[in-house]
Amino acid sequence: MAEDFTMPEGYFDAVEDVGDDVDHGPYRSYTFPCGSIMYTYYDKPGLVSFHVCADEMGEVKTYTVSRSYMVTRCADVEATSEAEAERIAREDVDLHWKEYDGEYIAECDYNVEEA
Repeated sequence: MAEDFTMPEGYFDAVEDVGDDVDHGPYRSYTFPCGSIMYTYYDKPGLVSFHVCADEMGEVKTYTVSRSYMVTRCADVEATSEAEAERIAREDVDLHWKEYDGEYIAECDYNVEEA
């Protein structure tokens, strides 16, 4: 069973049609703009058939996508001054850091490279 087809995720305006398949009986088909077709069958409600037209979709490539953003972590440090607290935070490898539970800045940078 071919379960490894590739098709972009999203909503599409498809051309709907009906017919009768010699193997599976009456069907409803949906032809997508890329040329791929999906069939559903009236007599077999769980059966769906995909016919992907890879030639019309273009060559499928693999891309490595990375995203970077700032993550803030907090630690409670006992010190006599801000300077001492910063020094302890930088030097104490056993200090317990926890995720910041305040508001995050929703900025995210994406980098895409062909793999």
